[in-house]
Parts: sequence; structure tokens; C-alpha cells
Amino acid sequence: MSACPRCGTEVACGMNNPDQACWCTAYPAVLPVPEAGAASCYCPQCLQAIIREQAALREAAATSGGK
Repeated sequence: MSACPRCGTEVACGMNNPDQACWCTAYPAVLPVPEAGAASCYCPQCLQAIIREQAALREAAATSGGK
């Protein structure tokens, strides 16, 4: 177990289990997968929030012409 770097919730990374995919693979790829020894994975709630934030930033950039 590790802790979400955003909220501190305990997170079990499914990528450590070779028999099944991690829950995070069901989400759009908006962040790189942490490398071994890097900061922990985000919890589902924080990852969903980050995905929404990234989408809002992309939409804002698109509507402002990238300026």
C-alpha cells in the first residue's frame, strides 16, 4: 500500500498484480504511469478530479485559441 500524493488516502496499485489490470487503466491516459521509486499513484477520486481538471484546461486553451 502507498498513499495518494494529493489527499493521503491509501492506494493499492493493481499494476503490481500481473494477473489483472489496475483500476486506473479504465480511465483516460492523462498522466504518465509512475516509475518504480517515484511518487505514489493517485486514488480513484483524485485521479477523476485530475482528469476533469486536465479536460477543463484543454477546453479553455481550445476556446481561447491556445493563447
